[in-house]
Amino acid sequence: MKIVVIILSVLLAGTAAGGGYYISSLNGNINDLQGQINDLGVQAGDLESELKADLVTATGELTNKLDETAGKLAEADNGLESKIKSNTEDISSNTAQLSRYQSLSDARFTTLEDESKLHDNNISELTATSNIFDLMLDASVLQTQELYDRVKPSVVRITDGEYLSGSGFLVDRYNESVPDSNIYIVTAYHVIDGLNKIYVTIYDGRSWQAELQSECRDSDIAILSLKATPGESLPDRNTLTSVKLADSSEVKPGDPIFVIGSPGDEAASIYGLRETVNTGVISQVGRAVTIGETIIPNLIQYDAASNFGNSGGPLFNREGKVIGVAIARINPLFGDGIAFAAPSNTIIETYNIITLHEPGTTVYYYACSGIIVRDITPEEMVQHKNSITGVYVTEITSLSNADDLRVGDIITQIGEYTHDDQIQINDSDNFYTIIAEHFKQGYVVSLTVIRGEETLVIQIILTSTVSLYDPQHGTLR
Repeated sequence: MKIVVIILSVLLAGTAAGGGYYISSLNGNINDLQGQINDLGVQAGDLESELKADLVTATGELTNKLDETAGKLAEADNGLESKIKSNTEDISSNTAQLSRYQSLSDARFTTLEDESKLHDNNISELTATSNIFDLMLDASVLQTQELYDRVKPSVVRITDGEYLSGSGFLVDRYNESVPDSNIYIVTAYHVIDGLNKIYVTIYDGRSWQAELQSECRDSDIAILSLKATPGESLPDRNTLTSVKLADSSEVKPGDPIFVIGSPGDEAASIYGLRETVNTGVISQVGRAVTIGETIIPNLIQYDAASNFGNSGGPLFNREGKVIGVAIARINPLFGDGIAFAAPSNTIIETYNIITLHEPGTTVYYYACSGIIVRDITPEEMVQHKNSITGVYVTEITSLSNADDLRVGDIITQIGEYTHDDQIQINDSDNFYTIIAEHFKQGYVVSLTVIRGEETLVIQIILTSTVSLYDPQHGTLR
């Protein structure tokens, strides 16, 4: 604009100085220039408007781009922040898990360390226990040796004067209140059965004749007494070693025992393998065993070696008291280590009747039902859905007065007729032993019986086994 003013001033000055000729042309030029200036102003305004519009547009686009970029950056930032947060949480979780694993590992290590110490302690305890067991075993052996030395002089040999028949033992007087100077020997009845003469030889070789005082053939027990022959005197009983009888009802399976006798064979000399000791344990109690044609109840089963010549010998407990008398063994062809003894309580019963009867041979008999039974088979148990326990009746002999009983009945309980208490029957051993132990001849007992779908109660009167024996020959029929 300054340039235009200057130009106008020059032109006006020229005109004033003398160029009026050109005033008209100059005015035209000025007008043209003014028009051009106006056009330039318009163009400049248009250009400014366009520039402003372009600037606005460019600014808007740039703003949009910036906003878009900012959005993407924000989104990326958020994603990155989320990932960082997630990774941070994962790291924290993993750190916590590692910490737990470390704690568990430390605890496990501590446990293993404790277990190792416990293992070491167990080894020490086992070593100590083993040492104690060795000491106990040594003590047990020593005890057996001491007991053997103590009771050995009480064990005798029974012969017919020439050949060994079996063993026996000198027994203490059981009833001190009854005056009795006899010297008693316990043996098995089958040892002296059929002998014309009975000879007893004690540990030092001295021998005397003996005679039968009492017997219980139901348990194969015989009680003898020494008999003086003309011109001979009997020893003072106080100079002989005798043994005490224990309560056999206290005997339990697993109890340690030892037996002393003179095993040999039927052709053995008078001496046999005398004073032989064998050890073992009680295998079971309350056994009922068929020997010949007779069922012998309430026997003690043991596993100590027993052979011919041991019959009639004592079965000792760890106190050196007699709990039974050896009477039988299973044939070695059918089983090894299976032997049986009559219990000491039956010896006591047999001994007691000596003082209750007139002098001479007295006999003790078990009560008898006259019923032959067997165990219930597994098949029968399944048929009854395992709902029964008892014995199966297979035979009713002439000794029985159980007229209401039938073969095939199952006896589950037995009890005295005048009492409500009933004893459960578990098996045939149990049945025969209960009758022998709990009842006497003449007792009325109640039998609980299953017959088909019925449950019955049948009363019978117990008899005696006396009619099983031939009184003329004194042997089993």
